[in-house]
Amino acid sequence: MLGRLVNNLRARLAIRTLDKNPVYRAAVKAIRETLADDSKGLGKCASQMFKEELAERLIREAGEVVMARDSIMANREKLASYVLEMAAYQVLILASPMEEEEDVTGLRGRPGITGELKPHLQEIAEKDKDIKELASSLDNPTPQDLYEVCLYKYWVVGFMAGVFNCIRIALGDYHSSAEKDWYRPFVAAMCAWEEHKYREAIGLPDVLGSQDDYGSMAALKYSTFFNIVMTGAKYPNLEWEEHFKPEHT
Repeated sequence: MLGRLVNNLRARLAIRTLDKNPVYRAAVKAIRETLADDSKGLGKCASQMFKEELAERLIREAGEVVMARDSIMANREKLASYVLEMAAYQVLILASPMEEEEDVTGLRGRPGITGELKPHLQEIAEKDKDIKELASSLDNPTPQDLYEVCLYKYWVVGFMAGVFNCIRIALGDYHSSAEKDWYRPFVAAMCAWEEHKYREAIGLPDVLGSQDDYGSMAALKYSTFFNIVMTGAKYPNLEWEEHFKPEHT
């Protein structure tokens, strides 16, 4: 009984400490703003139960980051994981240049990112393990069904990545010049890597290899951005660019 009371007291004290932490408060604010916005995305389409469960998970993970010995690296670990997962869905739902839909991400046209995968969703669902599992949760899915479930997954993991990006900013893990910050280049690199894997799986041409001096090794080059983020480099994009300068090849 006494042990349980002590543990409950510690838990309450920890919550009070977190509530005063500006990084934690920034995360909670980001979570609330997105899930309370019933005009679009998760706020509009997700059930109340799902939103509550997702909020609880993210608040718990934000607390883990704040309480970690090295909060920056603890946050990078979660952020990098969610960005990689987000990229896997981003390239599947990205509109092609032939569609009227505007590319609000600014990703299409970056190296290796084409917007050409959406028409191939059924083929990808036959070849890629994760998308196959997603498709198996549906009953005889049409291409539109596959698109919508991928879009929903993108909303979820994109939101999660966004929360930890807010934490990254609150922790000061960014470049003061927005043009030199590493988050968007990281997202673009992971999208290029994920699109390459899908293309390889269904036999589409290696666009990234044709655009980059590294040729058939270009995809591996882009995948290393993830590793550089996890080394703790202050500015991962600058280190990645420096490492792959011609004189280093």
